[in-house]
Amino acid sequence: MAPGDLEFLCERPSVIITSSCDFDPTSIVKELFGEFPNTPRQLDGCLAFQWRINNKYYEADVNLIVLQRKSLLPVNLSETVQAVLLVFDSYDERSLDIIDSWNSFLQPYGAYIRILICTKIDENDSRCLTRLTVQKWCILNGFELVELHPSVDEYEEEQDFQESTGMLRVKQALHAHTWPNLLYKEMSPPKTMEELWHGGRLPCASRDGELKPISEETVADSAGNVNIVSLDGFELKDLVLMKDQASKLPRHSRHDFAEQMVAALWFSIPDNDST
Repeated sequence: MAPGDLEFLCERPSVIITSSCDFDPTSIVKELFGEFPNTPRQLDGCLAFQWRINNKYYEADVNLIVLQRKSLLPVNLSETVQAVLLVFDSYDERSLDIIDSWNSFLQPYGAYIRILICTKIDENDSRCLTRLTVQKWCILNGFELVELHPSVDEYEEEQDFQESTGMLRVKQALHAHTWPNLLYKEMSPPKTMEELWHGGRLPCASRDGELKPISEETVADSAGNVNIVSLDGFELKDLVLMKDQASKLPRHSRHDFAEQMVAALWFSIPDNDST
């Protein structure tokens, strides 16, 4: 490790990524970046990558620390750990005992986010641990189970708002965390229903990660005409109308539009400390 590397790493929060099986934890890093990042900083038994979280609400610089074995981090660096991602083999009947051992090793870091990751859980394969068994372990130990390539049944496919899975869910969990060094972005709420329907001034993340509102063409083509009213006069009937019109949007646009609805309603509530 080069002089000053440890001091540099200790200036920002950290995510530990490790594996209790043959799965290469650097694969998780590659998925988070979208490509394999530049040469990492090397510490004893681990690799440290620099990851910038950049979403519609804030930016934050975070260490992604890949533990290649059960090696202790320097005390100062261990105090920066905010999240733990632990990969296990769902097809190994010994996995629960193995992750118990890893959990005992990782627990002292006191991470706020704890995610247990596997490739998939196949309920139709007798060699695989059952989802119920793994979920019980997660509940008892404060972890969230994430399958990278889960099987999707017909019921889940028919749901309008499906739960996120795989690396998307891992990213969402990390993005939802309040990092101690985050810098909020300025956001200007929409002032009229017209601004809300046409994306307004409230940024909205697209699939490629860029900040952009729902396009006017999408709303116009999918939702039709909307009466223009001030959000100061927001009423229940407006919410019913918005719900009806939102149902006509393409599925991939509904979540983004729902976020803007909630934000618009929040900003329309008077800030009165006396109530």
